[in-house]
Formats: sequence, structure tokens, C-alpha cells
Amino acid sequence: MMECVQVEQPDASRHKGRTAVFLFFLATFTGSDASPITTNDELADAVKSVCHEQLYLEELVKLLKQGNDERTTNLQKIKTDAQQYKIAAVIAASMEKHCLYMALYHKFRRLHKENKFRVSQANTDVTATTLAILEQIGVLKVTKVLAKTKIKLDTSSVHGNDGNANKIRIQLGTAEGTTELCDKVSKVTEISSQHTAIKVRSVKEVRLTHRKQVIKNIIKQRITLGILTSCNSVAGYTSTFATAINA
Repeated sequence: MMECVQVEQPDASRHKGRTAVFLFFLATFTGSDASPITTNDELADAVKSVCHEQLYLEELVKLLKQGNDERTTNLQKIKTDAQQYKIAAVIAASMEKHCLYMALYHKFRRLHKENKFRVSQANTDVTATTLAILEQIGVLKVTKVLAKTKIKLDTSSVHGNDGNANKIRIQLGTAEGTTELCDKVSKVTEISSQHTAIKVRSVKEVRLTHRKQVIKNIIKQRITLGILTSCNSVAGYTSTFATAINA
């Protein structure tokens, strides 16, 4: 069961310039030696774009929620079995069966008590992780939409300086572009043909695109005014705005 989540800032230079944060999942399972996992899910390592990241995280959330449901269901079954053994002990036809059922009742009741806190803590940790991942998914979805947004010059009569000499206010608007930020993927094999599913029990780190990196994709940061009548030709893009507008 997932019990610990740690967020760290890694060295982004190893990931082709993409700033990232890592979510570390330290997984321990009932009956194990509680050692942290040492290998990562290969599919997570194959994530190379925002589209890959979104799909991977969406699939990971499904599996994490499924794990929470399974832990809760299994714990409830232990409790139900304990009650059934208790009832069986009451109606047992012989003292031998009564003792057997009572022994099973106490065993299952103890098992439920021992695992109740562990399951609750694991589910709480996974829920917190899930919420963080869902937030990132939302950011990625918005980023993909805004990445197609273009700035455009408003062509209506909304420009001027309102009597303020040496100033001009330019009204800008937005338009939807056609260039996608990344190639859409709908199944994990499109991330890596060698892997058909997330190995959730092997997940120790997931690269999340850093918010600063995301912002760079929100809108185009340049606009060209092509209706000026008194601009001189100057090579390159090396002037300040004041110099360029008065040239």
C-alpha cells in the first residue's frame, strides 16, 4: 500500500531542458519488509511531452483510486468475516466447533484492528497524492488550450493616447490557433509501444512539467504591427521598444 509521498526538485539538466518536479512514492505492502522500491515504472520514464504526461497521470489516478477501493473493501471483508465467525460460534452444534469459530473470530478481529490504521493512513496518503496529480492534470489541459491562443491586433477604433503626449495604447485581442502543443495520445502504448500498462507498484517517481515551463506555452509573446507608414528598416531584433517605435 502507498504510504509516503515526497516532493523534491531534481536536476532538470538531465531531461532535455524540461524543468520538473518528482513525486516519490515509497511503497510498502502487508507482510513485506517495508523497504522502499528501487526501480521505476518504465512507462513513466518514457513520458516525453505534455500530452504523454496528461495521459499517464490520468491512468495513474485511476489505478491509485482503485488501490484505495481495494484496500477499503478488503478491510471491510475481514470485519464481516469476523462477525460471521462470531455468529457461527454462537449457533455451533458442539463445543469443539464453538471454540474453533471463536478462535477464528478473535483472529480476524485482531487482523482488522492491526490493519485499520495502516489502511486509513495509506488511503489518506494516496488521496493527497491523487489531489496533487489532478491539479497538475488540470494545468496541463489548460496549457494545451492556451498554447493555441494567439495575440492579435484589434482592428476596430480602440487605439489612441487619450490626450497623453508621447504615449499610445494598443488594444490587443486573442484568437484560437491551429498548432497543437503536442501530439494527442489516447492509450499508453502510444507513449511507449513496449509497455501496455502502468506498473503502479513500481512507481517511485513521476516527472511533472514545472509551472514556469508551462507558462512559456500559454500565449505567443510577440506581435507584429504591419500597418506603420514611417518605420525604417533595421536588421535583426536588437532594439528597445522605444527605439523601434520611433525609428
